[in-house]
Amino acid sequence: MDQLVHVPWLMGKYQDWCNTLSADECATDDIARQLRVMDVDFVVLLLRIVSYALQFLPSPIYPLDKIRGVLLADVRNECDDIADTLEAISWALDGRGSLIRVHQLAFAALKSQTEGNINACWETVSRAIRIAQSIGIHSDGVTAIGADETDKEMARRVFCNLYAWDSRLSRQLDRMHALPGRLHPKNWPQLHALPEYRDREQTPRMPLDPGLEAPDPFTERLLQARLADFWRSVNPMQGNEDDIMAAEERYDKFSRDFLSQLPPAFALADADESWDRLFPKLPLQRQMLHIAIYDSLCWNFRPLLFRDASSSLSLPPYKVLLLRSQKRGVAGAALRSLEGVARLHALMGGCHTRLPSIVISTFEAAVLLLRLWADPSFPEDDSCSNMYQQQQQQQQHITPRVDPIRANVHMVTRPACMEAMEGAVKRLKMLAEVSSMADIGASTLVELLKRTTSEHVVGNNQLETDASTSKNNLTRTMDRMHVATQDHGQEVESVESLHNTPRTTTSSLTGETVVDEAAMVTSWNTGSRESIDVNLSMGLHLGGGYGDLVCI
Repeated sequence: MDQLVHVPWLMGKYQDWCNTLSADECATDDIARQLRVMDVDFVVLLLRIVSYALQFLPSPIYPLDKIRGVLLADVRNECDDIADTLEAISWALDGRGSLIRVHQLAFAALKSQTEGNINACWETVSRAIRIAQSIGIHSDGVTAIGADETDKEMARRVFCNLYAWDSRLSRQLDRMHALPGRLHPKNWPQLHALPEYRDREQTPRMPLDPGLEAPDPFTERLLQARLADFWRSVNPMQGNEDDIMAAEERYDKFSRDFLSQLPPAFALADADESWDRLFPKLPLQRQMLHIAIYDSLCWNFRPLLFRDASSSLSLPPYKVLLLRSQKRGVAGAALRSLEGVARLHALMGGCHTRLPSIVISTFEAAVLLLRLWADPSFPEDDSCSNMYQQQQQQQQHITPRVDPIRANVHMVTRPACMEAMEGAVKRLKMLAEVSSMADIGASTLVELLKRTTSEHVVGNNQLETDASTSKNNLTRTMDRMHVATQDHGQEVESVESLHNTPRTTTSSLTGETVVDEAAMVTSWNTGSRESIDVNLSMGLHLGGGYGDLVCI
């Protein structure tokens, strides 16, 4: 689903690689040396693809835990070891890098994210971005790649993926962008630049409507990058920005400039499903994009949910009205995000999966709903919200727009929120059988639910600390779990003391607070290393990106 590599392009490179291996000799020593580096990079790419694909086995299609008598885990470890060794050789021969090397690092990052090692994922994405810049992929028109138009388009596509991925991870982990700024207009992918699109007769068309072209398989990734680009353009200051009007203005601009421009096949409401039968991955891609959209809306409004209750008393009436409407709206967006996750999981067969976006979006939407549900007065009397909606409807004939926030307020009730949270726990517990990330998420969410429901009323400040502390503990413990799993060759089965409340300091939205290093979770009985880099917050793209996610 991620479209990190274009299959015809990859097969062409594979054929070139085979021809190179069969050649007796090269014209000059310099050319031979360069070809050897390219060959090594390509082998590493193949190994990274195999290792990442094996993360999704066994599966309903292939239920066995062995391949030709060899355990899947052993195959993965062997692929990783050989790839790491060859990558070191490649770096020694050529420190500048290549387009193939950027691709192999992207797959290495995907594997780290799937394993729950978010820190390694971030570092690998940053390395891929640096290499892409060193070979000139970021330059105007991607001129440094060479004259081949297909290679240029592949460079634009992988850089587009990195751009969306960097935007999602930096937002989730509360870090500066590894790729600052925005993409140059000439660096955006050109969907019809590939050879298969140059012959218009080969472009798939609807049988009943010869003029309707099929959506490109890369469209969803391009839209994910456009989504990231929009939020970079408005530059919301998460963690410091709690301006009610500013959040509303960003939402208005998002509705008009992004949501209203979505292609029919990816529309947020009443999407055109005509192509779903011919393109089985299209429904999955549509759900991935919709989840990312709703997650981004939650991210835009979430700082407002942690406003001090006393500060709201001093607000003028129209801002109180708007804040209530926004709270109901963001709850509706969280519910829609969980619905999208459920649909995506069902489209994948409802089976066990390590797909990070399912775990990440499930946990974060559930925590947001829990924060709102803990307030006994939520949802408030909606008379003010209805008045606000009537005012908006009066403006529709002047400036029509897509309005998913207000369109979903009807579904926001306390029973609906609790049912969604219980469903999130159920899904995470199921996925915990194969995913360390889901295991920690389920444990944390269960503990938060127990606290909130047992106390009935939780103060705003206390719940903010509990929820964000648990989010930080979740991600930090995932890194510990990853190290422990590497050291001992087995999954850690349970997590204890995740609900301890350590000393915290102010940060941004992915955690709202950052756990003090001296108060991290210490209940692991796995003999993991004492010194571990755990400066993460609970950002479990996600990309968006976006993360970044292939259904094998």
